[in-house]
Amino acid sequence: MKKHIQTTINKVHKRELNELFGKESKVIVEDFTYSTNGKFFSCSVTLYVEDVDKHLDLFPFALEQLVMDSFRLFALGKELQITSSIKQIENGSSS
Repeated sequence: MKKHIQTTINKVHKRELNELFGKESKVIVEDFTYSTNGKFFSCSVTLYVEDVDKHLDLFPFALEQLVMDSFRLFALGKELQITSSIKQIENGSSS
């Protein structure tokens, strides 16, 4: 599921991602788990951008909306808790 959410954000929502955070922006889903006690999914994501300071006004709200929109496509019917971070792309790579 981690890979599906990441691909959906970076491919299906590519236009929105680029408009919000810049052409080279990319989201990496670091962790995606289900809490059986809490009955919710937990998703940890990192947004890679060219200039962090330039996008702080939209982060984390716009990123969380993209994650939620991607999550809803899979119709899992559970709550999603999102933990997000933002990092600068170094040397043209987010890996």
